[in-house]
Amino acid sequence: MMAKPVKLVIAKQLAGKKVVSNEGEELGKLVDVYIQETTGKLENLLLEPNPDSVTVRQLQKEEGLVLVPYSAVMSIGDYIIVDRKVLAQPSSSFLEGYE
Repeated sequence: MMAKPVKLVIAKQLAGKKVVSNEGEELGKLVDVYIQETTGKLENLLLEPNPDSVTVRQLQKEEGLVLVPYSAVMSIGDYIIVDRKVLAQPSSSFLEGYE
C-alpha cells in the first residue's frame, strides 16, 4: 500500500476551511496552498475572499483570490486563525517565485 503524498493530505484536510483574523474578521475560504517544493514548507494560503472584509481588500490578489502568508497563521482547527498584524506588513515578498 502506497502512502499518500503529504501535500495531498494537507490540502484535503484544509480545503474549504474558513480563514478568520485573530480579531474575529472573516477573511474568506481556503482554496489552495503554496508549498515550497524543495523543502516542503507551506508558504502561502490562497483564499476566496470575503467581499465584506476590509482587511482582504488590502491584501495581494491573484486572479481575484487573495494570498495570505503562512507566517500569519496562528492556529488551525475548525477555522484557520491568522494574525492581523502580520497581514498588515508589506506584502511584496508574498509572491516571490510565483509570478
